Amino acid sequence: MAIMLLDDTDLRVEPSGRGSGRMRVQAADASYKKTTYDENGAADAKGKAPEGAAPLPPKQQQQQSRADRDRDRQKIIKKTQKLDAKLADWSDDDTAALPTASASKWDRLVVLRHMFTLAELEEDPAALLEIKEDVREECAKLGAVTNVVLFDEEPDGVVSVKFREPQAAQACIAMMDGRSFDGRVIEASLATGREKFRRSKGGQADEEDE
Repeated sequence: MAIMLLDDTDLRVEPSGRGSGRMRVQAADASYKKTTYDENGAADAKGKAPEGAAPLPPKQQQQQSRADRDRDRQKIIKKTQKLDAKLADWSDDDTAALPTASASKWDRLVVLRHMFTLAELEEDPAALLEIKEDVREECAKLGAVTNVVLFDEEPDGVVSVKFREPQAAQACIAMMDGRSFDGRVIEASLATGREKFRRSKGGQADEEDE
C-alpha cells in the first residue's frame, strides 16, 4: 500500500505549489541485511567489534580476553592429555615387545645334560678334561665363558656353563638343546638355583667364577 501511494511522488511541495524531490519507494532487500549480519556476526563471535561499530567497554574487553585465554588453555590441556595417552600406549607396546631384564645370577648359567655317561668316565678318566675343553671351545663361539663344571657323579651326564652375558646363555640353549652328541640328545636349559648336582674333586670348576 505504501509503495502504491508514495512511489514516484514529490518529497516536498513549495508554496508556489510546485513539487520537488521525487521519491522512489520499493520493497526492502533482505539479502543485504543477512549478508551484513553474517559478516559482522562472525567478527562478534571472535570477540571483535564489527568494522565501524563502537568498541566494547574496557571491563567487557577484559572479560572477553579472559574467556579466550581460558578456552585456549582448555584446548592445550586436551591436546596434552591425548599426547600423554599416545605416549603411554607406545610405552606399553615397547615394554611388551622387549624381554624383561632379569637380575638373577642364574640367567647366565646353562645346564647341559647327557654330555657323558658314568661308564665313559670310568673307562677313561682323561675324558673328563676332554669333555670340558670341548664344551668350553664350542660355547666360547657364542660369548665369553667364565666357568665350566663337569658333575662326574651325575648319571644324567651334567655339565654347567657360565657366561658373562645372559644373551650368550640364551644362544647356547638355542644351539645345544636337542643336539646330538656321541649318540645322545643334549638337553639345555637355564639353571634355576635349586639344582643339587654331585661331583668329585676331579669335576671341580676349571677356573673361578667372575
